[in-house]
Amino acid sequence: MRDKARQDIESMEAQAGASLKIGPIKIGGGSRMKVLAEVVDATRLTPEKLAARILRYQKEGADMIDLGLPLDARPEEVRAAIGVAKEAADLPVSIDSIRPDLLLAGLEAGADMLLSLNAGNMAPVGPAAADASVPAAVIPGPGSAGLEENVRAALDLGVRVIADPVLDPPMQGLACSLQRYIKFSRRHPNIPLFFGAGNVTELLDADTSGVNALLAAIGAEVGAAILFTPEYSAKAAGSVRELATASMMMQLARKRKTPPKDLGLDLLCLKQKRRLPEEPLPETMTEAQQGHTYVPDEAGSFRIFLSAGLMVARNGPVSVWGENARDLVNTLVDMGLVRRLDHAAYLGRELQKAETALRLGRDYVQDEPLWPAEKS
Repeated sequence: MRDKARQDIESMEAQAGASLKIGPIKIGGGSRMKVLAEVVDATRLTPEKLAARILRYQKEGADMIDLGLPLDARPEEVRAAIGVAKEAADLPVSIDSIRPDLLLAGLEAGADMLLSLNAGNMAPVGPAAADASVPAAVIPGPGSAGLEENVRAALDLGVRVIADPVLDPPMQGLACSLQRYIKFSRRHPNIPLFFGAGNVTELLDADTSGVNALLAAIGAEVGAAILFTPEYSAKAAGSVRELATASMMMQLARKRKTPPKDLGLDLLCLKQKRRLPEEPLPETMTEAQQGHTYVPDEAGSFRIFLSAGLMVARNGPVSVWGENARDLVNTLVDMGLVRRLDHAAYLGRELQKAETALRLGRDYVQDEPLWPAEKS
């Protein structure tokens, strides 16, 4: 089902019409919602860290990369960052600022999209974006300048417009902001919409997999073309991958005219879609006993920790790393570093906890419960 789902997505995308293109990427029309992954404060990262972040987002399914610029960024830093981004991955690159000098520097360096045009920077930046045929996300403001007014001004200049009605955070106008999307989409069905999913995930203390699935569904219903997210906070890690999967789910659901379930793709992480039949208990059983007496292993003890996306087990001067518990514990046994069965069992338990933490993007502390509920 998963393979068939991905084949269907590729076929639909190849046949889909689009409102505009950013490089080879189709935006709007009947195409899949595209994921724009933001690198926050991009000019403050070293070239190596910036390239690594971009490659990670590309691996997680980002369709485009946005370089978020701090307020104190300099034009020469913007040009350098775009150069690094263009060399790191074959993805369209946007820059995110309202400062005209930074937006113009981005245009000169080859940015594929601008975030964000408004009444304050329209005069110097709009004509340059139009001349370069570079699309720009248009936002309301500053002051009383509304989105409709700013979009009209951009279109009059010849800008290829992507409209951002601005998604507000939960309990700060989220529902009303969705009304803005619906109304704008109905008035301007051919203008692609920018949907800032990160405005919700970063400002809601809830696991992002379900939140991003729901945001993608809402985005699809209100006509969104671009799903925008940073992974700024630790709790939002994985949002790029989640939105990429959710975008495909919504495209399949739209084609099949069904809710987004039983598609072959899902964002179920901890809960199961279906339970297996329960195996009956044996007639004769022995109850596990508490109070096992721990005897130190003469081969020594291990410190287990996570670092750089790897699991590490350290015993004195010897450190062994791995990406899964099975390979790591088997290597420790093969090296003669484990001599007691209860020690081997302990290492298996702890390394499996470490692997689970690694897969879910959680912290791991040896001998501590993995789940917050277990700590109360």
